[in-house]
Amino acid sequence: MRHLEVGDDFRFGCDRSGDFAFLQDSGAKHGFTVEAANTVAENGERISSTRLRQVLAEGDFILASLLLGRPFSITDAWSMASSWAARLERRPPMCSSSA
Repeated sequence: MRHLEVGDDFRFGCDRSGDFAFLQDSGAKHGFTVEAANTVAENGERISSTRLRQVLAEGDFILASLLLGRPFSITDAWSMASSWAARLERRPPMCSSSA
C-alpha cells in the first residue's frame, strides 16, 4: 500500500482509539501516505457509511443509490477476489480442504 484515504471522522481499534494522527505516524514509519477525505453532504445531511448502512438495513435501495452516486449492487467476496486476481493475472489462493 502506498496511500490510504479515510473519512474525516474515521476511528478504529479498541474503543475506537485509532485515529488519523495514529495512521499518519504509522504511514511515516511504514512508507505510505494518509489523507483525510472531506465530508460530503446532500441537502444538508452528511453522507456517511453509517447513514448508508442504515438506509440499506431499511431496504431503501433507491436512496442508497442516490447516496452512493451510482446504482447500488451486491457482489460476493469470491467474485470480487477472482476479478481482482484476473486483472493481476494471478489466481487467488485456494483454501485447504484438510481439517
